[in-house]
Formats: sequence, C-alpha cells, structure tokens
Amino acid sequence: LAIDYSFTRSAKYKTYKKLETLSAHSSLFRLAYNTRKVFYRGEFAKMILDKFHPLLFRNYKPRKYVPPAHWKLTETVTAILEELARRDRNMLVYRDVVPDELKAEVEATGIRTIDLGPLLERLEAEGRNPFYWRVTGKTGHWNHDTQAEVGRKISQELAPIVFTDIASAD
Repeated sequence: LAIDYSFTRSAKYKTYKKLETLSAHSSLFRLAYNTRKVFYRGEFAKMILDKFHPLLFRNYKPRKYVPPAHWKLTETVTAILEELARRDRNMLVYRDVVPDELKAEVEATGIRTIDLGPLLERLEAEGRNPFYWRVTGKTGHWNHDTQAEVGRKISQELAPIVFTDIASAD
C-alpha cells in the first residue's frame, strides 16, 4: 500500500497552493470561496430566499439517475466481469435501480450480484426517502437508516456464501 501524491502535480492543486496564504488570512476571499461552493452545490437560491425557497421551487424534485434501458455492455466490460466471475468471492452490487435488460447482460457473465434497487424502491414506497438526511435537511448518499437496511440486505446475501466457504475450508 502506497500513498499517492500525484495530485500535487495537478493545476487545481498548484492554484490552491498559490492562493493558500490569501485564503487563510482574508475573510473576504474566504467569503467569496464559500459562496462559490454554495452556488455550485445548487444551494444558492435556498440561501438567498431562505424560507421562501420552497414556495418558488415547490414542484422541483431532484432527478434520480437511472441508466438508459438501451445501454449495452462493451466487450471490455464483459471481459472484465467474466474474469471477475472466475473467483467466487467477487460480486457486483447494484447500488440503485438498474434496467432488467442490463441486469440480464451482467448476470450472463456469471458474476454474482446483489441488487439493492428493490430495497431502495421499497423504502421510498413506505415514504422513507433513502437519500434524505433529517439532520441537515439535505439529500445526498444513503442516510443512516438506509445504510442500516443496506447492511442487513448485504449481510443476508453474503451469509450463505461466507458460511459455505468457512464450512468447506474445515
């Protein structure tokens, strides 16, 4: 295991190093930088409009990413999945809803899969947004409750494999 310091050669890092002293000692620079971050995260309107933000953006719903149904696995991806499938311990986890046609192509390579899509859909059907964090009031990666559900799902899927491997090793 080695630490990769190659980022120090990037243009972004070099710019950061040039401006580091200014950013550390200038509140105006820090304010501009933080405003830029808020803007690029899409939170500028909420910050400016405060409690009126929901009134103007009431019908806005973040678009959930779903791969197009017409996606096909490339030869390279198929070869990689087939190579991974040669070892029983390798598996692919679908972190979101994936079209059935794409799943069929992936599973034809022989690799084991765990599909989290139905779990996330069930949570949403129960009125539990898997991506909403009550603490911050923001949407992001799975929240605490969803992570616990995902952990249970993955452990249920892995238990028969792990315990079979342990039993066969004895």
